[in-house]
Amino acid sequence: MKSIIIVTVVSIIVSIGIYKGIRKVLYKKNVTNKASFARLIKYILVFINGMIFLGQFEQTKPIMSYLAASSGVVALVLGVAAKDAFGNLCSGLMILTFKPFVEGDLIKVNQGELIGYVESIRFRHTIIRTYESNRIIVPNATLNSATIENAFFQDTRKNNYLEIEVSYGTDIDLAIDILKSLVEKTMNEYEIQSEDPIEVKVINFSTTGIDLRVVVPSKTSLEGFDMLAKIRYELIKEYEKANIHFGNYSVEVSQS
Repeated sequence: MKSIIIVTVVSIIVSIGIYKGIRKVLYKKNVTNKASFARLIKYILVFINGMIFLGQFEQTKPIMSYLAASSGVVALVLGVAAKDAFGNLCSGLMILTFKPFVEGDLIKVNQGELIGYVESIRFRHTIIRTYESNRIIVPNATLNSATIENAFFQDTRKNNYLEIEVSYGTDIDLAIDILKSLVEKTMNEYEIQSEDPIEVKVINFSTTGIDLRVVVPSKTSLEGFDMLAKIRYELIKEYEKANIHFGNYSVEVSQS
């Protein structure tokens, strides 16, 4: 009896984990008819657990063995009859799991055979919207075996270069620390994460001063423009407090 309880409890725990995992994916991807699909998975798992439980008793074990064999035959017949549908389902799960593309990506299928934006990823098919705004429904099995060029399969973070010039005689370490601190502060305000540390580099000695450069990551070009503008504004005030001067420019005006 003890072994029966252990096997039953383990089976239930595993089933609950499987159900929660599948349900999480369904709702996260906003799959059509997700509630019905989750309910179907639940019924299948309950049925399997019932067979496992009853299969441990000598009185019901032959019946469960017969049902298991019958289920295998039925599954085989259904698998052959619905081979394409099952293949699309498995391919859809692979696409949702490994994410070679996601909704919104611009993809090129088989070297230009089909080009468009991924509008929706379903378990059976993926909807691609072309430049002409036509919606193409492609079976997932086709996409899973195709050559996909993803224009967005890269780090979407944009690097913005901020260059400033400070005058000779400046405490260069202090100037670098202030600039670095402002960049990190602005990144935190815009919720930008970077795996690489922020570095301010001396890139040139000009006739008017010392050139500094720092890379400021952003999510978009527009956001990057706003971040650089904010850093420049704050930098003027901070450098003024620290008595740090920008490069000295002189303009000669001649009258002809």
